[in-house]
Amino acid sequence: FGLCLDDIGEFLSDTLGKDSPSEVATLTEVIFKKTLGNIFFVKQALEELVRKNAVFYDTIMFSWEYNVSTVQLDNYISDDVIDVIKSKITGLPTEVRMLVVIMSFIPNNANMSLMKTLLEGEGVRTTKVEKLISVAINNGIILHLSEVDRYAFAHDKI
Repeated sequence: FGLCLDDIGEFLSDTLGKDSPSEVATLTEVIFKKTLGNIFFVKQALEELVRKNAVFYDTIMFSWEYNVSTVQLDNYISDDVIDVIKSKITGLPTEVRMLVVIMSFIPNNANMSLMKTLLEGEGVRTTKVEKLISVAINNGIILHLSEVDRYAFAHDKI
């Protein structure tokens, strides 16, 4: 199940503060083609474009802009979801990457206590673990399952 082209256009125009989806039509088409409407991948693709400065905040115009052609935008976004996720994880601080690696050995999800114990064994102070988890959450790598107070990967490809 994925979002349709119009839904992605609405999402992108809202996210980038545009008045109409027509202002992001080129961007919408490229992202839709690469993600097939999967909202997780839409967000990842947009973040990848921002990291590569294909989509940027113009401090003179006070707005989000992109000024590259469809072909250039298409080249900025990886065809492989795993490449996108690997690129994102590679850009994280070393201790956050360590957290991701340790979590990958835990089936399903983990609680804070377990994460603190495991990371402490790797030399990370327990007082720092919550900050590392916050960084991973803010980067869309893990989710906080608040109803059970546990942490899990945001996508099964991570």
